[in-house]
Amino acid sequence: MAVPTVQILSKDDFTQQHIVPLPNALPLPPLTPSSVRVKTSIFALTANNTTYAKIGYMLGWWDVHPLPASTPPEFQDADKFGRISAWGFGVVEESTYDNLPVNSYVWGYLPIGTLPVDLTLSPDPEVPNRVLECSPARAKQFPVYNMYTTYLPEQAASISQERMGWDSLLKVLFKTSFGLNRFVLAWDESNLVQPFPAGPNPLWTMEQANVTDSVVIQLAGSGKTALALAHQLKFARPPASRPRKVIAVTSSAKSKAFVEATGYYDSVWLYDDIESTGAIDNAEISTVLDNRTKVVLCDFGSRGSALVTWLTTLKSLAESVVLLGVGSEPKAATHQELEQKQAGAFAAGMVMTNASDVFSGAQKILGGEKFAQDFSESWDEFVKAGAIPGMQLEFGYGMEAVGKAWDKLCVDGVGPETGLVFKV
Repeated sequence: MAVPTVQILSKDDFTQQHIVPLPNALPLPPLTPSSVRVKTSIFALTANNTTYAKIGYMLGWWDVHPLPASTPPEFQDADKFGRISAWGFGVVEESTYDNLPVNSYVWGYLPIGTLPVDLTLSPDPEVPNRVLECSPARAKQFPVYNMYTTYLPEQAASISQERMGWDSLLKVLFKTSFGLNRFVLAWDESNLVQPFPAGPNPLWTMEQANVTDSVVIQLAGSGKTALALAHQLKFARPPASRPRKVIAVTSSAKSKAFVEATGYYDSVWLYDDIESTGAIDNAEISTVLDNRTKVVLCDFGSRGSALVTWLTTLKSLAESVVLLGVGSEPKAATHQELEQKQAGAFAAGMVMTNASDVFSGAQKILGGEKFAQDFSESWDEFVKAGAIPGMQLEFGYGMEAVGKAWDKLCVDGVGPETGLVFKV
């Protein structure tokens, strides 16, 4: 076995990364009962990964895959350094879990690196072909991060690398938008779930959730989760429950052209169309919005002070504005800066969403197997139709490629048309 290599980040500044070989990790210890030893094989990096690092201290994401015991001394301080994870496929290299033999695959939340991870498993009581990581160390994590879809060796052999790439890149992001469309912005009150019941949100009601004949505006609308939600709002609702318009707001002419070409949005605006003073530089904004219009403003990670600027102006134009928080800006910040920004967002009326809570709420309504089946059918249809128009998978090979891509991601150097996928 080659010397394993992992990515280690500074917890205070996720742009500071280290690709670290672990020669002392070998030989690996014996595998405990009811476990599999999984080596990450194919995974993706998106702005979502920077969120795991940025607010990992709040939600426990640094703890999912802690620093290995073999970490070199200069990186062993867990207060300063840590590892984040990515969505993708891993291959089972050893197994003491009867239902998952060697050369099976799992899809789920896996560590970034070539050092195998040991997962202690139990069957999912509701969903076939899914297992749950049940070790005490993972008990505090949101349920979605402990769920792994399984593929026996013969099933895994039939999945193309391209399909593994799309599943790694978009599956969980599409699932988030599937849940938002159907259960948070529900058109049927019996399907309504709370976006983040464990958080400080007030009760989410059908009055807020109803987007019928409203204008949905998505800040950071070129992001993958935003594009997936635009798709769902346009194609995955009864016609009578659809918004009047779905509009993206993005940062540049280049990203605007890409987003327009997807066909998911009715209009694409730029952040600069509303100046920091509140002056409007795009006549269409005043045409689309009036004092009889409900706006649902979804923030997928707007840049700088754009949220405040847009929210203030939209409130002056529209009858009402519902503010939904879905993502964060892919930019490093201190804990104090993050908490101040979050406090300001809550004060402005933002309702935060948490994908795992949405999934759990949906499963309580439909049952786990039905929710999984409905999502799987929607996801398969989306991928077979070509996924997001104009988006291309860009495969990188090895941990050196991962390091270079992370550096680009941290400076907003990856265009919205590119999907970063890695085989390690």
